[in-house]
Amino acid sequence: DNCITFRRAKTIRHNSQPITIPINQRIQAIIDRLGEPDNTFIFPFINPLDSPYSQRLTLKVMTKKGNEGLAGISVKAKLPKRITTYAARHTFSTILQRSGAPISFISEALGHSSLVTTQNYLAGFDIKAKEQWQKALIQ
Repeated sequence: DNCITFRRAKTIRHNSQPITIPINQRIQAIIDRLGEPDNTFIFPFINPLDSPYSQRLTLKVMTKKGNEGLAGISVKAKLPKRITTYAARHTFSTILQRSGAPISFISEALGHSSLVTTQNYLAGFDIKAKEQWQKALIQ
């Protein structure tokens, strides 16, 4: 149905709800370029016949390689900080929050079972945002 549905391994014990992501044109282009349509997994990094332990090791290696690639992008873009998958996840949630998305939506998108976990995940407002809210309060 033009969606990707998955369960996040890290939170599957606490949250049985799957995460569903609509496939837009950009996501489809990535799948078309890198994916394997006849595989259980879109990307052929994990063999579904491998043990869960072996799958986890493969995932760690792929995350490390991804982070190394993101580090290269950080250097080329002359960013002040190194990009990682962890930072991308936090950025994703912070952008949604600052765009006005409800915390319940952000929580579902991250695969959290608790809104408290999501609230802890979200970055605080920067000083300019605090100054704007303070001005609105005083007026």
